[in-house]
Amino acid sequence: TDANGQVLFTIEDTEAEILTFAVTNTGGLVDPNLSAILVNVTPDSADTLVMTSAPADFTAGQSTTLTFEVEDQYGNIVTSDNSTVLTLSVTESILNSSAILTPSSIITVTNGIGTFQIDDTDAETLDFSILSSNGNITTYPTINQVTVNPDVANSLILTSAPADFSAGGNTTLTFEVQDQYGNLRISDNATQLTLNIIEGTVDGSSSIVT
Repeated sequence: TDANGQVLFTIEDTEAEILTFAVTNTGGLVDPNLSAILVNVTPDSADTLVMTSAPADFTAGQSTTLTFEVEDQYGNIVTSDNSTVLTLSVTESILNSSAILTPSSIITVTNGIGTFQIDDTDAETLDFSILSSNGNITTYPTINQVTVNPDVANSLILTSAPADFSAGGNTTLTFEVQDQYGNLRISDNATQLTLNIIEGTVDGSSSIVT
């Protein structure tokens, strides 16, 4: 409703977007064409680091990714941010293992988005933590633990060789089913092994005890 011939509209928005307008009236007046007026609602300042692509369990020799967004308090991506530096730390269950971060453990976001790729050939668990150089960011995501599973069976490895022993004693041989990267196939409960003994005497008395 007009007051003294004037009408004031106040527009509020929490969504980063472009607004267009159209107006109608009940007084039979010619409506102005507002189609050329575009209002850009820009993101607020950075407030939260959000993980939009969480890492998943993967097979040794393959990879997983983590993607983060710098967002304002309303969940809008701060697309103008090309300076925030993200540092991803990885804790491996196998010390000094083979996990590799690409492009590196430290990246600068592009248009508010940063992505890390993790490659690993060791069957292990990976834990992550993320930090930002942007002092306005107060909230960080919790990152799930990732399991790197062995690849398909590739080799049978003798891990404990037999040793000389005295008559009446014994010795042992231990074998492992491993993938191409040397990871033990702990899920293998089906592969059967047959051990043949060639004795040095015709009437030898050796036997296999399982």
